[in-house]
Amino acid sequence: MRSTLVGICGILFATGIVVAGTTDTKNPGDLHFKAGIGYDFVSQEYFYDSLAYEDTEAPLTSSLLKKEYLDDKKGLIYIRFDDDNLGRRMFEFGWEQTADLFRIIGDTRLTVGGRRTSVTADARMEIKEQYKGEAGAGEELEVYNGRLSLQRRFGNRLTGKISAFAEKVSFDVLDDFVYNYTRAGGQCDFSLFTKGFNSIFGSLTIERRNVPDSANLDYVMIRSSTGYMGGLGNARLSSDIGVETKNYKAGQDQDDYVLLSLSANLRVPVGPVYFIQPEISIEYFNFRSELFLNEDYSLTRVGLMAGRELDFLTLSVGPEAEILGVKNDLPSDDDYMEYLLSTALDYYSFGQVFVMFENQLGLRTYRNNPEYYSDFSFNRVSLIGNLKIVDGLSLNVLLSADWEWHSVDSDDSRLYLISSGLTVSL
Repeated sequence: MRSTLVGICGILFATGIVVAGTTDTKNPGDLHFKAGIGYDFVSQEYFYDSLAYEDTEAPLTSSLLKKEYLDDKKGLIYIRFDDDNLGRRMFEFGWEQTADLFRIIGDTRLTVGGRRTSVTADARMEIKEQYKGEAGAGEELEVYNGRLSLQRRFGNRLTGKISAFAEKVSFDVLDDFVYNYTRAGGQCDFSLFTKGFNSIFGSLTIERRNVPDSANLDYVMIRSSTGYMGGLGNARLSSDIGVETKNYKAGQDQDDYVLLSLSANLRVPVGPVYFIQPEISIEYFNFRSELFLNEDYSLTRVGLMAGRELDFLTLSVGPEAEILGVKNDLPSDDDYMEYLLSTALDYYSFGQVFVMFENQLGLRTYRNNPEYYSDFSFNRVSLIGNLKIVDGLSLNVLLSADWEWHSVDSDDSRLYLISSGLTVSL
């Protein structure tokens, strides 16, 4: 099957070159090439206790262990045909390769129609295969998905869209936690713009998943959300409220739930360049089952940021708090409170530089003295950046790091994630 799929990819790739080759040479922007190198790294450091049982008086000792989940250098090449540079009629083929595996990506879009009514068809495939060494469960896969959408504008302010989508995921090696599945569904969206360019938007999605090897994992999911983005006096409000229900095929309503969610942030200007921004997000999971594995819980996060906008730079800093509460007749080990100081920096300069940086320094305390958890302080860093070095040459970086210092030293851990790429585009 692999050889057949790779052959199909080769045919699609050749077809893409032929189509691109027949384009108008007066518009060389139709055909784009991208090639580059990259580096991906995921590592965790943690501490392990050992005790000399033959000598009960011996002190407890800790040793630092390190686990590298990913350490790959990769090369990549992409070809993209986009005849109007707007993505309405687009075909893209990509090949990424490391020392152990390769990844093939195909992506296409076709939009027909005009400003009032348009139909868009999207299709995507991904094939990942390890050609050196023995592949483990979930490491080799094929993903195919597609979406067909009809969009209609009613006047100048109201836009509606209906979509149908489907996806198939297959793994070469399965285990108790890795399953093949298909899913399909439909979605309705609307957006309404008011006179002041404020936006009211909403969405309704119905999805069904089928897992041939484990019928208990089949589910029907319904999700609905609505939100507002726009002015509130002299401030700007961004808010969203949602409801999601998921019904699994497993008996006793196991894992079935209703999720209620709310998020909002309000940016209030203080003078020409300063602002304050209160924010809140709430999630509440209500499980239908009475099984001990399905405990209702709520997660609440509040914050108050203060910041400054200066040309293309936005700086903000402020306190935040997060509370997890499990609904249970007995005190839950999982209940915690988290206090943190968050610092954020966003910078954008006309496609030359894009940076999103955040640092969170805080403390988590478990409220019911759990047996297997310990309180800890932490520092979390995240960075997303893109730098255009010269025309066509770009560097992109994704970085995440998490340090934990526990009251029980042996629980300390460090987690690092890096993904980077240096690409040239023509």
